[in-house]
Amino acid sequence: MLVKFEGFAFVEGGVTASKGFQAAGLHCGIRANKTKKDLGLITANRPAVSAAVYTQNKVKGAPLDVTKNHLKNGKAQAVIVNSGIANTCAADGLETAEAMCRLAADALGIDASDVLPASTGVIGPSLPLEPIAAAMPALAASLSASGSAEAAEAIMTT
Repeated sequence: MLVKFEGFAFVEGGVTASKGFQAAGLHCGIRANKTKKDLGLITANRPAVSAAVYTQNKVKGAPLDVTKNHLKNGKAQAVIVNSGIANTCAADGLETAEAMCRLAADALGIDASDVLPASTGVIGPSLPLEPIAAAMPALAASLSASGSAEAAEAIMTT
């Protein structure tokens, strides 16, 4: 169902409204507040034609550079997202963004280049991989066609 709101149209069901998409979100420990989800995953049942629009800011987060690289072939199958730490201006940002993609790809049985990372939150600190790695099996297991709201909550900024 299409819902119109002040000139914008929203599709009920969010990112999982289309057949073949699943999503999930949970709290893995990046954010101190345990009631807030901080890790999300969105998947397609096969590689999907994909495109992106990027910020024109001079300062860009490492996930943006990784996404640009992974989208060179115009396809993606998953998006891994986190909130709490933006993975921007961190010395190990690129390595961490690539590692997030590998963790998601391993859990899903797909190629890491088909995964796009996104992070939001505090700028500067390194994003810890340990809580992401520990939560990845539960996150992948909780994927569902009704998980759009959980994934959306997981990427909500600080």
